Amino acid sequence: MKLFKVKAEYETVIAAASEADAQKRVQSIVRDIDEAPTEWDVEEIDCLYKLPYGWRSDYLPWDGEDNKTVKEYLEEQ
Repeated sequence: MKLFKVKAEYETVIAAASEADAQKRVQSIVRDIDEAPTEWDVEEIDCLYKLPYGWRSDYLPWDGEDNKTVKEYLEEQ
């Protein structure tokens, strides 16, 4: 899985197999957070400087696997 920055009135990080998968996953995730927006931007994260403001390498992305941190996902790429 890869990391994607998803911006929908707020930014978060989710783990997904592809950008299309991230688009699909964000629909269920935003419903868990708040009222679901109808539009969002998705951008692949391939280095730490692309993380949303306030995110750190030891954070866990949404829909990640086995408590894998952002840093661990990036090391796999």
